Order: sequence, then C-alpha cells, then structure tokens
Amino acid sequence: MRVLLFALLLSIVSLSFAAPDNVVLVVGDGMGFNHLFLSELLYGENPATRLFRVSLGLNSPVDALITDSAAAATALFSGVRTVNNAAGLDPSGNPVQSVATVLKERGWKVAMITNARYYDGTPAAFYAHAFRTDDLQITEDLIACDIDLFVAGGLEKLGLNPFTGKPKKNGALERLAASGYGVYGLQFEKLFEPIGEKKGSMAFVSMGDNSFENVLLPNEMPLPEIVRKSLELIAGPRLFLVVEAARIDDASHINDDAAVKAELLAFQKTVGLLLDSFDHSRTLFLILADHETGGLSIIMGDERAINLEIAWCSGDHTASYVPILSYGAGSESFSGFLHLSDVHRILLEILGVK
Repeated sequence: MRVLLFALLLSIVSLSFAAPDNVVLVVGDGMGFNHLFLSELLYGENPATRLFRVSLGLNSPVDALITDSAAAATALFSGVRTVNNAAGLDPSGNPVQSVATVLKERGWKVAMITNARYYDGTPAAFYAHAFRTDDLQITEDLIACDIDLFVAGGLEKLGLNPFTGKPKKNGALERLAASGYGVYGLQFEKLFEPIGEKKGSMAFVSMGDNSFENVLLPNEMPLPEIVRKSLELIAGPRLFLVVEAARIDDASHINDDAAVKAELLAFQKTVGLLLDSFDHSRTLFLILADHETGGLSIIMGDERAINLEIAWCSGDHTASYVPILSYGAGSESFSGFLHLSDVHRILLEILGVK
C-alpha cells in the first residue's frame, strides 16, 4: 500500500514538473508597464494578460543604461548581454547561439512572426549574427538559417518590384526558395515553391514594416490575422513560437496616440488568439517587452476606457523596468527581478536542455 501511495505521489510530482510541449513567447517591442495597462483598458472586460503572473524585467546592455532592440533581443534569445546594435553577437562581435538554433538541434520546430521588417533588431537577433545596420549580412543569414516558419515584412528589400509585384530574377526571394523554403508574399500569396527538400515556410506580408493597425493598406493584414494565417502553416507539439508586436515601439517613437492605442489593442487580441490556439496545460506562455519607448503616461480616463488621454516624455527608449509575464506549464519559474538574459537560462532549464 505504501509503495502504491509513493508511486502515485511520484507520478503527481513528475506530472507537475513535466516540461511543456510548446513555448509561445510574445514580445511587445517598446511596451512598458503603462503601455500594458493601457492595452488592458482598451481591450475592456477580461483582458488576456490578466491571466499571467507578473515579474519585473531588467534589460540594460553592457555599454549603456538604455538598450536598443538588437541588444535586448540578443540577451533574450541567446542569454548574452551585449552592446547596442549587436544582433546575435557578443560584445566583441563574435556570433552567439540563439535559442532557436539550440532547440532546432534538439528536434523542436522554431517559428517567428513579426509585423516589422525581417532585418529589424528583434527578428535579426533570432537568426542572424550582424550589427543591425548591416542589412546585407542579415539577409544572407536569413537565407542560410534553419527556421521552420518565419513571417515578417520587407518584401521590397528582398527584391519584389513594388510596381509590377514580381520578384527580381535571381534575387533574395528566389534564393530563399533555392535553400528549401516555400515563399509567400502579400496576403500569403505563394511566390515560390521550395526547391529540393522543403526546409520550412517564409512569408513576407508587407513591403516594409506593416503599417500601423489604424491605417493599414488594402493589401496589409492586422497582426492577429497575420498570426492566425501563420498558424495554418505550422503546429506543435515541440513548437517554439515567437510573436513580436513590433509597431508598438514605432508608434511610441513618434508619440502617436491613435497608432499606439491601435497597436496595443492588436497586441491584446493576438495574445487572446494564441491562448485559444494552444493547450494551456501543456504550453508555456511568456509575454515581455525589450524596453519601454516614449515614457508613456495615462493622464485621464476611466476603467471603461472613456476619454482616455495619454502623455509622452520622450521620443526614444527610456530606462525603466519592463513586464515579464508568464502563464501555463513552467510559469512558476519566472518570478522576481529578472534580466532578459535570465529568461533564456530559465527557459532552457524548464525544457531540460543542458
């Protein structure tokens, strides 16, 4: 009887510490705590983020108090604090290994979706090893990478003629197909079938950055719809998915009230969609920001989001704590004060990766 009881207790403990089948990480670029609160007010009753436990995030690079997106994303994805402008590089300029590579080598599927250009700081740190101003090297690293799904903007940089809608002959899009990717364009229209053995899928859904959610062009899709269409191209288990709500940062840089509200509402809807798309008992959900942008404050309004007014104190990144939110399998491991580089370490520990 004691043996049976011990076995039962052991099975319960083992089950409670089982590694998640999937990891879903949402990055709100430039999203400080006030941005997060504003997103909840705009969404209204039962915002998705209220399900999450909350920790305080630190994000400084080694050469400054205030980080840029590339250094913050390198800390997050590679666990290495580096200098500003370095994407996938240590402070000496040497390549560092992304969690995408680590998990891919261990049989996981890895995916990233962003509404920014593919060569922006955050996505570049996921797959590239270059300073963020080196667009040519980032493009070469994209072509050479081994990602199951990548969705971003930047079609024009990759050689799609904006007037004819046709890809450049022997251009980067064709080279992506030659490296094994099915390539999609605006509205997920198929541009190229993969040549040889299929490595994955890449979709470039805007000519540059996707426009702000409140002024989308006719051929652009809202972020939640981009994510929904992307999930049709990949599924778990053993899926590591990163979704970046990138345009929160851009709207905050220019202190655009209407645009930042639209981007934050799209962020909340995207989180809700992701929660609906994965099994909560077998998925670790993380939401975090790389930094705060704009020094946003809410100066008027009520909890029903009536007459909301916001104010700004900057047009750039600021030094402040950022949210690190966690929910689901393994979420109890994220607590207290954490540098973004700690997220990488904790995540690999939860997944049992040495």
